Amino acid sequence: MKANGITCTDYAAQDGKLLLVLCDTELDTVLGMDTAVIKITTDAGDVAEVFPGYQAVESVQYVTATKAYKAVLTRDANNAMNEIADRLAKESKILFAQVKATADRLDFIEDCIAEMAVQVYPE
Repeated sequence: MKANGITCTDYAAQDGKLLLVLCDTELDTVLGMDTAVIKITTDAGDVAEVFPGYQAVESVQYVTATKAYKAVLTRDANNAMNEIADRLAKESKILFAQVKATADRLDFIEDCIAEMAVQVYPE
């Protein structure tokens, strides 16, 4: 999976903080990443989760055993916009799932039409 395009092996959000375990990257890339919206995507590019409203990288720890960076991002706990951002992120995740389901359904219908065409117009 990826977090804003950086390979991410794990992530967790709790108490206004977001932990990202990032690998195959450099420290400058971790420190310079856009933290306003963290988009977690699958290897196939599908959006798995969205975390809006993070302001800064609070800390970064390099784990030599796994060659990965553990980055902790923080939010402004007093920001009223965080509640709205959380709600929109949840809605966004639902909408992405609905779009994927619709695309899958369209593929199925396309296959059905192709099968019916073969039955109606045999070669």
